[in-house]
This record gives sequence, structure tokens and C-alpha cells, in this order.
Amino acid sequence: MGTDEPFLPLDGESPARKVSLPDFYIDKFEVTNADFASFVSATGHVTEAQVYGDSFVLDGLLSPEENAKVASAVQGAPWWLPVRGATWDHPEGSDTDLVGREHHPVVHVSWNDAKAYCSWAGKRLPTEAEFEKACQGGNGDSLYPWGNKEVPSDGVHRANIWQGTFPHENTLEDGYHTTSTVGGTLVTVTRVTTLTDTLIVPRVHSLMRIMRTHWRMATTPPLQLAVSLVTGTRFTISLATCGSG
Repeated sequence: MGTDEPFLPLDGESPARKVSLPDFYIDKFEVTNADFASFVSATGHVTEAQVYGDSFVLDGLLSPEENAKVASAVQGAPWWLPVRGATWDHPEGSDTDLVGREHHPVVHVSWNDAKAYCSWAGKRLPTEAEFEKACQGGNGDSLYPWGNKEVPSDGVHRANIWQGTFPHENTLEDGYHTTSTVGGTLVTVTRVTTLTDTLIVPRVHSLMRIMRTHWRMATTPPLQLAVSLVTGTRFTISLATCGSG
């Protein structure tokens, strides 16, 4: 797992190393908004973003009204804006909802929220190694599950990722401006960052430097997350679940 040619060294993806894994099962798709809604309905769970009152959203996704309310941005990454009222059921702020996105991956969930969901569902978070193995799609150390080209020779997009010049222009060649419906022609590699049960210290440090002045992630037990093989372009976080084989 890992790589000797990291796209972003601070992501902690290097070096490439051998890891032995026991058999395991992993859900084919990420947890959707509908899945998470069932969990909230059954348990009354309140997410940490709801408790804190804000979460981060890419500036190009906000309405003019919501954008006008934002008074700060992330130093070094000014396209990330702390938005009051941005939660799992209001992904781009209080003037948005989940209509038409019931089967998109749930976002704006913390590691603690993910653990609570897994406990309710009788599952667990995958480790980083398990998630990377699943994302490789049986293709060893290829860059993407389907090979080394972002778009295969048939011209069909296999994942919902940014096209164009980030963060100023998204050409929408894959047809999506934000998240997309799980399943279909798109695979597990998506535009959202995926939580795992593995503590990755370099990522914790780099992410905490960016986030700590805005969203109090430091108040939770050690921030534990892993970035998908294709680097995410949102700090909104989704989750996948699995079980032992």
C-alpha cells in the first residue's frame, strides 16, 4: 500500500510498503444520506457539526446569500469557508437540503459521528489498508482502480473528481458539480474524503493546522481519517463501513 511518488507529501501516502490483511468484507458503496437519515431517525443522533454550528464548504458551492455571511477563510486554502449551518442535511448551508441527493454519500460527519453510525449498524470503519486495498480494485499499485489514466480509452468517467483548474474552474466533464449518486458508473473513489479507523499522524498535523482555528476538531479523540487514492477536493467527510471476514 502507499506510494513512493506522492501527489501531496503531507498526505502521508509514502513510502510504498507491504501490508498483510486478513479476509474482510466492505460495503460496495459509501454510506448515503438516506442511510444516515435512518440512523438519525432511530437514535436521535446530533452530529458534531450541528453541535459546533458550522463546517467547511468549497466557496464555489455557496449561494450568494450564504457567501455574503462568511467572514473568514482558511489560511493557505482560502477556497475553504467556514459556513454556519452547514451540516449533513444542509450540505452547503442552511439554504440547502438533500432533495434529490438522498443517495449521495453523507458528508459533514466527524470520526465520532462515524463510529456512532457503525455501532448502530453493527459494522465498523475500515482501516486505511483495507480501504486502499478495496479501492485498488485488484489492480495492484495502479493509480486508479481501473488503471493509470484518469479517463480510460473509452472516454467514460469512472469517478467523480475535479476537472479543470482547481479551485477556480470545474469543467464538469464527469457531469457533477458536487457529490454524485453512489453506484452506477462511478466507483468508490469520489470527491469526498473518507474516514477510516487508522490514525495517520502527518495528515492529522497538516489538517489540524488548517482547521483548528475554525472547527474545533481538536476536542474529539485523535482525529482519524484517510484520504482516498484520488485526493479529495472537499473537507466534507464521508464514511464507508465493513466487517471482518
